[in-house]
Amino acid sequence: MNFQAMKQTLSMAILGLLIFSIAACVPQRKYQDTKMRLQESNEENKNCREKLGESMKKNDEYQEEIGSLRKESDMLKRDTSRLSQEYNRVHKLNKNLNELYEKVISQNKDLLATSTAQNQKLELELANKQRELEIKEKYLKDLETSLKAQEANINKLNEDLKEREKNINSLTGNLQEREARVNELEALINRKDSAVNALKQKISKALLGFKENELTVEMKNGKVYVSLAEQLLFGSGSTTVDEKGKDALQKLASVLAKNQDINILIEGHTDDVPIKTGSIKDNWDLSVLRATSIVRILSQNNKIDPKRITAAGRGEFVPVSSNDSKTGKQKNRRTEIILTPDLDELFKLLESN
Repeated sequence: MNFQAMKQTLSMAILGLLIFSIAACVPQRKYQDTKMRLQESNEENKNCREKLGESMKKNDEYQEEIGSLRKESDMLKRDTSRLSQEYNRVHKLNKNLNELYEKVISQNKDLLATSTAQNQKLELELANKQRELEIKEKYLKDLETSLKAQEANINKLNEDLKEREKNINSLTGNLQEREARVNELEALINRKDSAVNALKQKISKALLGFKENELTVEMKNGKVYVSLAEQLLFGSGSTTVDEKGKDALQKLASVLAKNQDINILIEGHTDDVPIKTGSIKDNWDLSVLRATSIVRILSQNNKIDPKRITAAGRGEFVPVSSNDSKTGKQKNRRTEIILTPDLDELFKLLESN
């Protein structure tokens, strides 16, 4: 696999990763439009490469054909030179024949009185010589006509070749422009990934004092996932955040306040045990109310724009473990804070493409 193909494969992989990354955090319709535009851009890029390959192949065929025609032209030129010499020879012969004709006429006049039979023989010879001369002159004219036709074909092929080269240059320019846009897109994706990775490191450092079974920080699909266990935030069936949970959320908020281009999605999750109290109807209710409780705590930091925050409840329908065991249920009772970089710049670049 050459460098260009490897580069294209890498570009496709990164673009695929990007599409998968943003699919979970943008509206479905916008995600589909973006995905379709990426596919169309890649398909058009592929078609441009195929057209360029076909044009290059045809160019090689034309070059080979032109070489063959040039050889044939050289042969015709040599034949023309030879025929020109033959023509000069025939012309000289014709001149000689004309002189001979005049001589024969003179002799004929002299011999007419003495030998009618000899005169007829000389006239026959003269007629034969004249026919030979006419045949050779016609042959020369036919060769000249053929040579002019071959030269016209060569000129037409040269013009066609120039037009092909012009089209190839145009395709090459379009391909280079698309490669530049893909490189720009890759650079933007790399910057977003670097920013997300740096954010993960800052959050991990800020929450270093908490146990692994209380919270985890990891990077998936270009996003940072902060998963907080129920025992860190809430009592059983409660939507009120405990003091230790508030401490963790305030430390997290201090990091988010310094990163203004991060969107914050808070998802509440439960196990599959049904719940129903006076104020909570079911697990949907519980997961949403817990998410909004966390939103209120993060919003207390006035440096975090509330427009960046989204609260969501997933109930028991997105488990991370089996609900068949006590340990599995405990893992499923969690709140996930999903941090995503602002992708407006990326969408604008995709739309411009």
